Amino acid sequence: MAPALFDEAFSKMDGKNQRAMMSFYADLGLQVVIAAPLEKKPVIIGYVHSLVEIDRIGEQSFANVITIGQRARDEILAMNPETLSDAEIAARMAAE
Repeated sequence: MAPALFDEAFSKMDGKNQRAMMSFYADLGLQVVIAAPLEKKPVIIGYVHSLVEIDRIGEQSFANVITIGQRARDEILAMNPETLSDAEIAARMAAE
């Protein structure tokens, strides 16, 4: 187990660099825990195993845990052209 905790560490990065960092951490085998605002969800969702969404209404907070399976992560990453190689993009364009 190799946990790494980040509190809005990627807030000043663009999506491409955020994805590169998440991929790098995955390659290192780190168990990454990220605190991030909701708008960062599309960037990181292909790299996380679960999300904990916390909503606060007045003085109460509610948590909702979402588990993301490997197939879903793979499909999410496959939909993003930035994660594809030039050959994969060319093959998809030729197929259409």
